[in-house]
Amino acid sequence: MGAVKPATIERLMQIAKTLPQPQQQQLTELVASWREVTRYAPREAFSDLVPFKSARGVHYGRARDVSPTGLFLATSESFRCGERVELMLTMIAAPNPIQLTGTISRVTRDGIAIAFDLKQRSQIRELETIIAKHAAMTRQS
Repeated sequence: MGAVKPATIERLMQIAKTLPQPQQQQLTELVASWREVTRYAPREAFSDLVPFKSARGVHYGRARDVSPTGLFLATSESFRCGERVELMLTMIAAPNPIQLTGTISRVTRDGIAIAFDLKQRSQIRELETIIAKHAAMTRQS
């Protein structure tokens, strides 16, 4: 399959929200599989405890990796694709914690993948810079 445009994926996610739960889950999982194909942002190792909120409350997950478009959190709690989350990343390269929102795009036995809601290219570039600096600083340690 060729690359799917991010705008197409975003529109399908909006449509999924209007469907009954079983169909919403199916479409969300299908679109999540496309995100793997269309990934353009390299992942960097990132192993911190990350607090995040869902509609069901506050949770914690251990980050495994991060990119400017999302991250993977190891957690034993149950979640569904399409759930919305708010999270805060603390990185040594950023003077303040980074507040982000996103959607759970993949659920595995080990945890969840979260796709960030970054709409503007400037937000992605800013996060790319912070992640690159963080990776360089942690490699020196």
